[in-house]
Amino acid sequence: MEKNNIIMDDPLSVLKSLRWHADMKVFSPDEFGVLIWLKQIPNGLTHCCYVSNPCKHHSKIQDNINKANKN
Repeated sequence: MEKNNIIMDDPLSVLKSLRWHADMKVFSPDEFGVLIWLKQIPNGLTHCCYVSNPCKHHSKIQDNINKANKN
């Protein structure tokens, strides 16, 4: 199974797709309509940077996403 595929007949696949994880873009729970990148911390996840102004790490990830979408 590919990482981003959701198999609707598989409840574990659906549950995993609903969970937030590091290096994921999500809407900020604190700022309505604002997209943020998440990062891993020892006890969970936290806000890393804004999608509109990404850090170096998330900028590289976004560049790779853009390149993959062009192909």
